Order: sequence, then C-alpha cells, then structure tokens
Amino acid sequence: MPLDKYLNILKAIDFWISNIKTGTAKEFAKRLNISERRLHDYLSYLREMGVPIEYCHAQRSYRYTSPGNLYIKIYFQ
Repeated sequence: MPLDKYLNILKAIDFWISNIKTGTAKEFAKRLNISERRLHDYLSYLREMGVPIEYCHAQRSYRYTSPGNLYIKIYFQ
C-alpha cells in the first residue's frame, strides 16, 4: 500500500476515535472504506505500538483510554 494512503487511513482512524464517533467495527470499517479485518489489523498494530485504544459498548465507539492523539513523524536523511 502506498505510504500516503496508509497515513491517511491512520489520520482518519485518529479523527474518529478522538471524537468517539466510530460506531461498531463494521460501521467504522465502512467509514474508512476498508474491510473489517483490515480495521482490526490497524487497531492491533496501533495497540502494539502502545496506543491505548478500547471499544466502549456504552458509547458504541472505539476510544482512547487516556488523553492524547496519534502523532506521526517521518524522518529522512
């Protein structure tokens, strides 16, 4: 996958999670125009990197369990 598409998906994931408006996994994947399996892959990768994401059944949304936003920085030399 091209890097710009990958980064755009990560930015969109952060936007929806920050606003606690993702909906269910199926709804969230549809918003992002990716498969539900791919969504779970992204969420797993983010969790492995230490991003505190959980699904809240009461709010019907994924959310961050501590304050913050996803920040991505790319370096080149």
